[in-house]
Amino acid sequence: MKQKKVLRSIASFILVIAMTFGVILGMSMGIVAQASTTTSTITVGGTDYTLFTGFTATDGTAVDNAFVYGNMVDGNTSTSFHAFTSTAYVEFNSDEPIIPKGYIFNSYSADYYKPTGWVLKDKANATDDWTTLSFYSGQTLSSGQEFQYACDNDGNTAYKYFRFEASNTANNIWLTEIRLYGSVPDVYYTHLTVKAATCTETGIKQDCYQRNDGKYFTDETGETELDESDVIAPLLAHTGVHHEATDTNIEYWQCSMCNKYFSDED
Repeated sequence: MKQKKVLRSIASFILVIAMTFGVILGMSMGIVAQASTTTSTITVGGTDYTLFTGFTATDGTAVDNAFVYGNMVDGNTSTSFHAFTSTAYVEFNSDEPIIPKGYIFNSYSADYYKPTGWVLKDKANATDDWTTLSFYSGQTLSSGQEFQYACDNDGNTAYKYFRFEASNTANNIWLTEIRLYGSVPDVYYTHLTVKAATCTETGIKQDCYQRNDGKYFTDETGETELDESDVIAPLLAHTGVHHEATDTNIEYWQCSMCNKYFSDED
């Protein structure tokens, strides 16, 4: 079908409602889709590493204020995450797997905002169990707002999913940002799980792994390659529902799956 802009006033109204609802939901729940991870260079102990800033927040401690958990991974130290709880957390992922060697977190300068304990967890795939990269408890942080720590990754394992938990006894945790430093692996695999195709997105026929060169394999060893046709389910056709022309709009078809508008049924 040839897509065409129709029902402009109705579409605009729907867009405004959707955007308004999204802002309200994001502010109250902390559900934030972040921009791409940016990189720079940091030197630690005489070694140059890649510093990763900005991630996609996927879960965290909900708050009833504007200082939502997504602010802690948005790449901006002017925004912040403020939770009136003894323990707060944020889960986030990078655009691509990275080999973490350390991390930097920022907090507000007052001591009662700073965590006395924290843990950084990771996993390579969304369905994996969390493992611990770094753990501290009973700490008294020095003055200042930025704190840097190495993490336990001597095996240089690559991860894409992370969880940072912070705690203190004041029930008042105020953090501004967390960044990771390390490197990007030359070769890495992304786990793909079965999902149905739609009219806007291809599906996955079988559990498998996609290497960063775009090829598909049965596991992370890369030994048994799969044809793309055995992995990718093609897009489904749009299912247009016909609507007659009226005084306010032209004749159009609307897909019952994705709700997009079209000027004809083909």
